[in-house]
Amino acid sequence: MKSFYSCMKVFACVKNTLLLFLMAPWWHKIREKGIRNSVMIFYNHLEGIFFDWYYGTDTQSRVLLQDLRIDHEKRQHGTKYDPSPVSALRKLFRKIEITKEDVWVDVGAGKGRTLLIASVAGFKKVVGIEFSAELCDICRQNIEKFRRKKKTMSPVEVINKDATEVNPDKEYTVFFLFNPFDAEIMTAWMDKVKESFRNFPRRMYIIYNNPVHQELIDRYSFLKEKKIYRIHGREFAIYKTA
Repeated sequence: MKSFYSCMKVFACVKNTLLLFLMAPWWHKIREKGIRNSVMIFYNHLEGIFFDWYYGTDTQSRVLLQDLRIDHEKRQHGTKYDPSPVSALRKLFRKIEITKEDVWVDVGAGKGRTLLIASVAGFKKVVGIEFSAELCDICRQNIEKFRRKKKTMSPVEVINKDATEVNPDKEYTVFFLFNPFDAEIMTAWMDKVKESFRNFPRRMYIIYNNPVHQELIDRYSFLKEKKIYRIHGREFAIYKTA
């Protein structure tokens, strides 16, 4: 019976997605993004629905900043929660060199989709930093549900703090951002990463999904390499220290 209701839930999600796709003014979207990217957006959405159905998680639905109860002075600097595509994340891991000593850090982790996928990608540890207590609770629930299917996972830590309140640990080596905040907070956070690198020089990556403020990151000279990839309709900038 539980399986039946799960299937019905997936069917309802797919039906709603199809209705939105058909009813929305998609000719404008297609003209703006092109047929290939429009199809990829639709595929990413369906893949996210099935990911959540299979693992029993809640990572696909977006959450607007104004819908969250955040009692923090820097609330206005945040952005909405929007999940990164499942397949895009898996392909990203092939673009970097992952060792057993690397630690994945999602800055603005939201519901934790990247933490789930990174936890089975060979990292020593996975860390999520998120200033919304509500999203942290959902994230922790998702981790527990994911663990029921994936018995072997890297340790996962969720930190409920603003990114500027966290000093990047010397073991943090791979940072991921999906445009989590504005230029002011990005600058403050990058200054902390720069200080961490100066105190503990190491091979480090910064992976930036939807790199709105990439010109800001470009100014940091401790990042020696930069590559741009377009994966599943999303643009990613990958920076490397050396």
